[in-house]
Amino acid sequence: MTQPSPTWPTVWDAVNKLKDEVDNLRLTVATMNPDFRAVCVVDDNLKKVYEIKRAVCDAFNLREHSMTQRRKTEEMVWPRQIAMALTRESTTMTLTAIGKCFGNRDHGTVLHAIERVKEREAVEEKSRKIIENLRAIIAVTTKEL
Repeated sequence: MTQPSPTWPTVWDAVNKLKDEVDNLRLTVATMNPDFRAVCVVDDNLKKVYEIKRAVCDAFNLREHSMTQRRKTEEMVWPRQIAMALTRESTTMTLTAIGKCFGNRDHGTVLHAIERVKEREAVEEKSRKIIENLRAIIAVTTKEL
């Protein structure tokens, strides 16, 4: 039997511990290996994805794991599409990378989500307000990242 994958908080604890160790060595990004700088950027993007998922789930009263489930009900799809679109706005991640963060979805699914959010935001006042509120929350929670 295979071991279950670690939960996000466990991964973040390990990442934070590593960052503390790097800080203790007083390394700066300028003196680091370029590959390590790329890891730091990826880490910041993943933290932003985590915060976006959490904000969207809070707004729609969902559990965070619902963002990666295969369910295609409107109650699950619309929040997931919003989270994907906000991830694209807030990070430097590719569509493929965003898809992997949301249950190994195809880049075309992510692109469709972004287009759908733009369409509904332009037409529906309620959707526009929800998305604006989420953008404000995300801007505050990811400000330090």
